[in-house]
Amino acid sequence: MTTPDEQQEESRVIGLWRELGGLMLNPPAGESAQDRLATPPWESDDLLIRAIWGKLTAPEHELELAALAAQPDLNPTAREYFIRAVEDARARRDEL
Repeated sequence: MTTPDEQQEESRVIGLWRELGGLMLNPPAGESAQDRLATPPWESDDLLIRAIWGKLTAPEHELELAALAAQPDLNPTAREYFIRAVEDARARRDEL
């Protein structure tokens, strides 16, 4: 059973994931969603996407990201992004 703190943290990670997806699927005028989706968020030139990626990959989110990456029903792109998010969170943790 998860504690309220763990549920809140899970909600934050999922909320950031949804926010990131929304930004990637709804580009500004002059940019196509296809072009935006061709670039992973950690390589994006969009400062807002990079900021959300930074929040998502905060070291305190590592365990939740790892659990999400392990879900068997993820599509390949989501799995790649979650695995990269875990790697980035670990790297940031190791920098502390």
